[in-house]
Amino acid sequence: MFSLETALVISAIAALLVSAACFYLAAVSSLPYLRFWGAAFLLNAARYGFSFATTTGALASSPASEICITLAVACLWLGSRLDRHRPLHPLGAIILVAALLAWIGLTPVLGTPRLLYLIPPYTVPAVILALIGWSFIRRDASAPNRGHIVVGAIFILRALHLANYPYLRDVPGIAPFGFMIGALLDFTIGLSLLVSAQRDATIAAEQRATELTEENRRRQESEVALMEANELLAKQAVDLEHLAQMYQKQREEALTASRAKSNFLANMSHELRTPLNAIIGFSDLLTMTGRPLDDASRVAYAADIQSSSRRLLCKINDILDFASLDANNYEIRMAPVSLHALLDTCMLDARPLADTRRIAIKADVPANLPVLELDHHATRKALSHILDNAIRFTPVDGIIRIYVTLIRDRHLTITVQDGGPGITREDLQLVANPFWQAEPILTKRHGGIGLGLPLSRRLIEIQGGTLDIASHIGVGTRVTLRFPVTQAGEPQQLATA
Repeated sequence: MFSLETALVISAIAALLVSAACFYLAAVSSLPYLRFWGAAFLLNAARYGFSFATTTGALASSPASEICITLAVACLWLGSRLDRHRPLHPLGAIILVAALLAWIGLTPVLGTPRLLYLIPPYTVPAVILALIGWSFIRRDASAPNRGHIVVGAIFILRALHLANYPYLRDVPGIAPFGFMIGALLDFTIGLSLLVSAQRDATIAAEQRATELTEENRRRQESEVALMEANELLAKQAVDLEHLAQMYQKQREEALTASRAKSNFLANMSHELRTPLNAIIGFSDLLTMTGRPLDDASRVAYAADIQSSSRRLLCKINDILDFASLDANNYEIRMAPVSLHALLDTCMLDARPLADTRRIAIKADVPANLPVLELDHHATRKALSHILDNAIRFTPVDGIIRIYVTLIRDRHLTITVQDGGPGITREDLQLVANPFWQAEPILTKRHGGIGLGLPLSRRLIEIQGGTLDIASHIGVGTRVTLRFPVTQAGEPQQLATA
């Protein structure tokens, strides 16, 4: 049989374990009511300690046990109010505790009988415990989980046991078992509250995790919105930079156009006046009556007039063709063309100027070439200008080479390589601009109005082809024409004059 002292020691140890568990769970969770419950069981352990000291004679009879019960039940009451998110009403709790403490302190002085003295300190806490248990039962009576109903029932059993304490504590055979039953009920209440608190902590953690997930989602949405805003700002910055570049490019183009206009006017004064002066001068000689001319002189003068007229007409035609291309009014006539005949005609056109400079034109043309769909007049004019430039910039006794290549039966290229001085990288970007020339107007050694390559490029491009220019200083310039190969009919007869 257990002694009363053994029962009290076991009860104190159980109360301390439950108190430690409550304080630990309060430290690792966000449930403040666990601190009140931990304090309640700590006070309960102290009560068992005082009872043990009184029983063993280490301490004289004192009201410490009743004070601990009063404070412990008050802590349980406050903890249950916090658990249910109800107002604490601290003033009412203070008045009730103060009244009980006053009763405990005054009744021994007044000589109140022991049994009457014990009834309020144990009955009032028992009623409070019963109310706590009833609040647990009511709170979860309709919930699928019935755990809180069990907790409430245990609270009510503990209230009944506490209410019987004044009547059973002094019975020698019952007192140890009464303490053990009370300790067991306290321990069970503690475990039940811990389980309930653990479940509440889990729910709170899940809610917190849900809140964190939602907050993380909102943060991600904010980050995405911020990234989109940054991308928009970056895009706007790029657009602004692009606009600035376009403005700078248009400004440079305007300056280039202005310089081209000045070059054009200066060029026209030289390139148009020279043949006109020759025509007018020789015409004046032919119309002179005071100085008879022989047939040889008359024929020579007429030949010079004819040559200057043709040169002047060629320049005017180039200007008019370029103006038509610039205004998108150039009429293109596509027809099957034999490339062999076209190259022979262009080389024949360039022969007189090449012979005067003792320049050889060598062509490497495969025998079996497809018939191309081209505008004969535009292609002939473009090739003639390219050959004319190559002849004018190639030194005397030089060589001009023409290569024709068929690429995978899909494209055909015509490459004209001269032996001239070459063009710098800076000038190569400007050589296709109309009326632009690499040499200053006043010091240039070669003729031309600066329309050869720009006109040739546009004439090739309107036929679906491309014109590329590559040049190296001291090596020469290479002009490559590229045409798409299409199945065409019989080639037309090309004029050679």
